[in-house]
Amino acid sequence: MADQGGEQAPPVLAGEGDRFQWHPTYKGRTYADVRQELATEIARDQRAYNLAMEGAEADEHDSLSSVIDLDRKWSDFDLGWAEADPDELAGRILGFEAERDRRRQLMPWREYQAADLPVTNRMAASAGVAGMPWLWVIIAIIVLIIIVIVLVTVL
Repeated sequence: MADQGGEQAPPVLAGEGDRFQWHPTYKGRTYADVRQELATEIARDQRAYNLAMEGAEADEHDSLSSVIDLDRKWSDFDLGWAEADPDELAGRILGFEAERDRRRQLMPWREYQAADLPVTNRMAASAGVAGMPWLWVIIAIIVLIIIVIVLVTVL
């Protein structure tokens, strides 16, 4: 069933009390427990991301490293993860992990998307780097810093 944006809704899980049967990370845990853990982790990482972006002027290298690490962790699921609703994103990830458990296969997110299983972030699959304008801003800032450093050392 498609939502208003033309994207498919996450799979309907049998019940929030159902448990993962096979999954190497979540085996024996309930869907509700895993969803709550994911939502909490996403919210925590969103706060850390925002703090890193705010502190970018003070310590560019450490901030960039933190931003890149967090982005690698979540951007496959949603390029706009830093602004996404943590509960909604956790629900999509839970649907993916439940499908991996059902298949008893640790398929990657992109394979899950390509299989036309319900996903809500079709734009993320096609946007690539062009969908990350902040990345270009960070790259431009780094290039400018390097130019300034070279000019200062040469002059």
